[in-house]
Amino acid sequence: MFTLSLRQRRRVLLAALLSDAVFPLAITGATAAVPDVTARLSGADALGPWIVLAYNGLFAAALLLAGTTADRR
Repeated sequence: MFTLSLRQRRRVLLAALLSDAVFPLAITGATAAVPDVTARLSGADALGPWIVLAYNGLFAAALLLAGTTADRR
């Protein structure tokens, strides 16, 4: 097991708090864009939930990839 200095622990805490603050914004980003996207596509009234689902699925996949990458280093 390794130990972190006080400065490194503060950096980890700052990164964790920042990610906790930004995460809800990342999830709601797709929801805010849905009305504009569906207005531009013809016959896309039922596409709204699929757009949000696809965005959130890709975001979750990116988180898994980032976590795996971080664990390997």
